[in-house]
Amino acid sequence: MECSSSFSYSSSYSDTGNPLFHKNEVEVTNPMFSAVPFCPSDPDTGNALFHKNEIMCTDFWRLHNQLGMGFAQPSLLDTPDSEVPPSDTDSSSDTDTDPERELSSASAEESLSDTDTDPERELSSTSAEEPPSDTDTDPEQELSSTSQKEFRYPLDYTLEDDSNFAPQLWMLNDRRESTSPTHFSAGTQIARVSFSFSVGFKQGCFAFSRKAKPIMKKYKEFSNFKIEKLSDRRVLILIHGFTVQHTGALKMLCKVADKVKHSYDVVIGYSYPAYAKFYEYLPAERNALQAAKERLPAILGSIQKVAREVHIIAHSMGTIAAMHALNQESSPKINKLFLLGGAVEEASIFDCEGQGCTTMKRALENVENIYALYSCHDKVLPWRSLFNPSRTLGLPDQAIQQRPIAERVRLIDTTPSVKGHSDYFASPAIFKFFRLANDEEVSIQGRYFSLTSTHLSTTVKPFACSKGKEKESEKDIKPKSLKKRAIFKFS
Repeated sequence: MECSSSFSYSSSYSDTGNPLFHKNEVEVTNPMFSAVPFCPSDPDTGNALFHKNEIMCTDFWRLHNQLGMGFAQPSLLDTPDSEVPPSDTDSSSDTDTDPERELSSASAEESLSDTDTDPERELSSTSAEEPPSDTDTDPEQELSSTSQKEFRYPLDYTLEDDSNFAPQLWMLNDRRESTSPTHFSAGTQIARVSFSFSVGFKQGCFAFSRKAKPIMKKYKEFSNFKIEKLSDRRVLILIHGFTVQHTGALKMLCKVADKVKHSYDVVIGYSYPAYAKFYEYLPAERNALQAAKERLPAILGSIQKVAREVHIIAHSMGTIAAMHALNQESSPKINKLFLLGGAVEEASIFDCEGQGCTTMKRALENVENIYALYSCHDKVLPWRSLFNPSRTLGLPDQAIQQRPIAERVRLIDTTPSVKGHSDYFASPAIFKFFRLANDEEVSIQGRYFSLTSTHLSTTVKPFACSKGKEKESEKDIKPKSLKKRAIFKFS
């Protein structure tokens, strides 16, 4: 196959692609960089930034570093797509002897006979082995009383059933003319949404995924909405991420509501202008912050006044909107916040004073339980360093093992069950975890966890995806060939 070395830009933007999984099928050669050879016909390449095949080109980055672009090579660039990211045992640091990860993905195959025979699904807990003696004297890795035991919670929930029960579905919209990817509307609007309930909720969602349009009532001003309709309900609010369009927000609402209908009475999607092109990250982030400061606090406050419980699930850039919305003076208190593949800064959960510590103390105090889910297979978030050099919560480095984590935050390594940044809502384990977190018969003990396809287990300390610094042996490696591809596919 011959590789073209010419610079080209092509676009076939479509709002009908599924932005939940960030596949709007638009291809470009990145206009931000100088031309490099590429093979557009190669099906195995894709732009990791824009949420498709999530394959990065290491030599592409090294080439641009040589040309003086000045970008730091993101971590995990050398990790093949089919391999699990390297553990800290690859380095020669003094932490190699520490139990970096108590539970690997292989632990999913262990026998769970003790819990399988328990009809009430009560917690099965066993004392873990005593940690190595060197950790006993290491103040940075001192274990809390709850993390000295191993707790294992089976995910024996069924997501598929014959029930046609469907929660109330609503869409909150802050886009100009309902669909603008760039501009806010004059005020927040709301509409009731359904998905062909006449043939069953599941069939309705399936039909919608085949391009069928949802059944929506006309948008009206949220200020005129009878909030009493949400009285005494457990309400879930969904906040999407970067480049998701209005149609994608509806698909997200449909898919998630179908999987969490056992846990929530009402599911509300929130749609804000998140832009559509990869090089528009910075204005999209500004929009997320604007939504957090000017729109979401009032929305959350109104719902919180009447609802029995308020939960938020936010993905990617949506985590920035969620955390900042809860960090305002007018922010209400909510019950649970789930941060998936968070683009919000890692430091936002560090409960300390000074540089590198949280600036979101209000947010940390306004939520009863914060669950930060991350996967070391994420090859999207490293590209954020093009626009913002700070480390993200969705791909944490060793700092999470060295700094104090806010008391209400629970870190959940989903690497064994989530294979990429766009895979969270495609993983059954994630939805089973939502069921577990809302199970009134289960009290989750511990601070740090590993999530496999079969169970949630505690670990002695949070697992870091990388050391947060480049290996010495990699600093001066030169590009081997100009045949590396740099094809960008974004939603």
